[in-house]
Amino acid sequence: MRILHLSTARSWRGGEHQALLLATGLARRGHEELVACPPASPLAERARADGLEVAPLTAHGELDLLAAWRLARLVRRFRADVVHAHDAHAAATAALAGFLARRAKLVVARRVDFALRSLWKYHRAARVIAISEGVRRALAESGLETARVAVVHSGVDPERFAGRPSREAARAALDLAPDAHVAAHVAALVDHKDQRTLLAAWARVAAERPGARLLVAGAGELELELRAQAESLDIKGSVRFLGWVENVGAVLAAADAFVLSSKLEGLCTSLLDAMACSLPVAATRAGGVGEIVTRETGRLVAVGDAPALAGAVLGLFADPDARARMGEAGRARVLDEFTAERMVERTLAVYRELAEGGA
Repeated sequence: MRILHLSTARSWRGGEHQALLLATGLARRGHEELVACPPASPLAERARADGLEVAPLTAHGELDLLAAWRLARLVRRFRADVVHAHDAHAAATAALAGFLARRAKLVVARRVDFALRSLWKYHRAARVIAISEGVRRALAESGLETARVAVVHSGVDPERFAGRPSREAARAALDLAPDAHVAAHVAALVDHKDQRTLLAAWARVAAERPGARLLVAGAGELELELRAQAESLDIKGSVRFLGWVENVGAVLAAADAFVLSSKLEGLCTSLLDAMACSLPVAATRAGGVGEIVTRETGRLVAVGDAPALAGAVLGLFADPDARARMGEAGRARVLDEFTAERMVERTLAVYRELAEGGA
């Protein structure tokens, strides 16, 4: 098959990583791939590095007719069977190029469990791929007919961090005591990740275990606010804001547990990465998180409940045997259900269904 992947993102986050994993996985299976995205974006650079063909395409907002016209030319030149739009603006650009219905099937990825602001671009899609049942429910509640939606869980490469440093080396590099209790949090510092609740919870953890440390890996618009909150809670010394971290494996290697505080969450591949590294999880029951974390792999609490999140973290810190059991069970769960290879195969099954007339 000939698949054109469309992304308008200029940053590098989970959605862009999933798009790259999908395109490279399909290319290994012999399919023709073209990645259309902003020319200086991280996705463009990484796709080229992986040997994929990249076409420069920049969309300015959802009603960019010039971008839609350029996309139309790309689809005709590439003779695409499928156009896979990997974000909301990409979906709008593809939907504006109405010719797609005559040749290429339009597939739209939906990675967040926010309510839809507009349905028109999703109605133009032959299929909308939701990354979790939580996202599918949010789409249905927004008025999108369920027959149009397929659920394909995001996937990770479980061997991505095979070469990560040892626990001792990772802690030494981060100047952490060998016997300290350490939790890791990897996420963009944005509202729906709800790090305000995380810090409120951590204040309770730090009060009970003064030597504990929280590693926050990620950047975003709330960084200054969160740093100020940590100072006001008098936990500045026990919280380490690491900013954007390329080698996340080194952060996960230093941790005893992974903590997630989201109030809205499609699925969270950072959570899957942590489980692939055999870390137990303390997380809020947001969106698709409950589809990943079970009683055997971690502890789930209500969204926004800082005392409960603190209790979950403290419970993990207090029981090393439970941490080890949950960590191993979590890795086994990722290997069984949430690998990139499985994500590629399930997405390809959606494409094939459309090619056989299932639109």
